[in-house]
Formats: sequence, structure tokens, C-alpha cells
Amino acid sequence: MKDAESDTFSITNKTNGSYSIPELPFSRIKKTVLGAEYDLSLVFIQDGRSAILNEKYRDKEGPTNVLSFEVGDDIGEIYINIDAVSREYESYADDAKSFAGYLFIHGMLHLKGYPHGSKMDKEEQRICDQFEIQTI
Repeated sequence: MKDAESDTFSITNKTNGSYSIPELPFSRIKKTVLGAEYDLSLVFIQDGRSAILNEKYRDKEGPTNVLSFEVGDDIGEIYINIDAVSREYESYADDAKSFAGYLFIHGMLHLKGYPHGSKMDKEEQRICDQFEIQTI
């Protein structure tokens, strides 16, 4: 029997197979930030797909590390670019796994309506601390 949470959260690895999904409590983090009823898809991608999505939906050239899209009321998608995680993590976190966790939290806060700024930064840090995600 499936629990309700598994029906509202999915993780998909769309990388070329050379990356594995970081071992983090994604489901628990999602439930804490967005609630159990929020229907969220988390997709791991690479630079090529990230650049396509970034250009199409944000009119920005090149790949980015995370994209979040509100699809409907309490429905969203987050795309984490694992190539960017590997390239950028040393500037943000102790390791790539922690940076992926931070980006997941960052994307969810955007889905909740947080703009970049000190309020978002404080909330990110609070959630990272709660789940022992080490950021710099």
C-alpha cells in the first residue's frame, strides 16, 4: 500500500547515467517546507536540458543550477542541474550532496513565493540546519 506522501512527491533522474541522485531526506524536507499535500516533482538534469529550460522559461542564455516552476495550485516542479552542482558546490557548501539539498530548499522557497533576499536566506539556513545540510 502506498502512503499519501509518495503520491505527492516524485524524483526523476534525467541525467546520462553518470550521476546518481544524492542521498538526502528529500521527502521529509519537502513535507517540512511545502507540506504533505503539495504535489512536487524533483528532476535531476544536466547542462543541456537546463540551458533549454532556462532560455525557454526565463529568457536567459545558458544553464543554471536550479529552476522551479509553479504548475498549479499546490503543484510544482524543481529541476536541479547536477553538472552545475558539481561545478559550483565549493562556493556554497561543504560537499556536492549538501549543495543539492540547499538548491532543493531554495527551489521550494521560490514555489512558496519567496524572492531572493535576507528573508529567504534566513529561511534557507534554518531549514538547512534542521536537516544538517552543511552550507558555507
